[in-house]
Amino acid sequence: MDAVLAIDIGGTKTQVAVIRTLNKTSLLKKNRKKIKILHYHKFLTPKDPAKTIKLICDFSRSLNIQFKQMSLSLPGLWSNKGVLLESDFLSAWVGYPFINKLSNALKIKKYIWETDVICGGLGEYYFSKRQCLSLLYINLGTGIGASFIRDGKPFKSTGGLTIRLQRLLAPNKNKLIPATNLICGGNLLKYKNIPEGSYVQLSCLLMNLYYLFAPECIVLNGGLTYDWDLLCSKACKLIYPEVRKKIKIIPSELKELAPIYGAYVNLLLNEGVK
Repeated sequence: MDAVLAIDIGGTKTQVAVIRTLNKTSLLKKNRKKIKILHYHKFLTPKDPAKTIKLICDFSRSLNIQFKQMSLSLPGLWSNKGVLLESDFLSAWVGYPFINKLSNALKIKKYIWETDVICGGLGEYYFSKRQCLSLLYINLGTGIGASFIRDGKPFKSTGGLTIRLQRLLAPNKNKLIPATNLICGGNLLKYKNIPEGSYVQLSCLLMNLYYLFAPECIVLNGGLTYDWDLLCSKACKLIYPEVRKKIKIIPSELKELAPIYGAYVNLLLNEGVK
């Protein structure tokens, strides 16, 4: 069967999908043909990366399919050799050659990976119903991240840098503190209720990114956005007097499947799936 294995590793959960190949030309013409997911499996991400590999392999073997290509959506900062360098929520994974061990275990020689937020942005750009030339994608989940997609391609500097929200700083009592600490799900778990400052922090983030990148649309995804009134609507109300007629800030259409769709798109854009 002509299919691709798409994997999305998250700080909380991991998704594995078998996707029927799609014609690249039809994708780039943005006809929004729906990706066909043939098989799907989801599980909580183990703290031990070796256990994650076992669970993925168990699912793959149960299908009795030998995959030729694999695409991964990954959280945190990874080296060009597929080793996690930095993560707040998968600390035991740091330094572990996850991608190499996974590809060997699955016997898949052709593979590619990208950040979960770039994959999520690509998924929304190509497979949501909205039509736009530029899209700012922000994920508010266990971790926090963003990507900017313009003309179908993710923003990256010549040095390979992308948007790293967790590295933004803000002044507080003559000190610089993380500017996103109150809108990161992994940090919010310590609060019984979402602090009032979270709405302000998110609104400032949205306003600053809007004026930096001037996107046609801002899409918010991740667990903290699924109940829109919990955090997002209050933040949006703070900045709507400034941007109401200029841009739409909307929830994701694809939700948790956005990075799965985007992982497949990333493979296509990088000359996979002939």
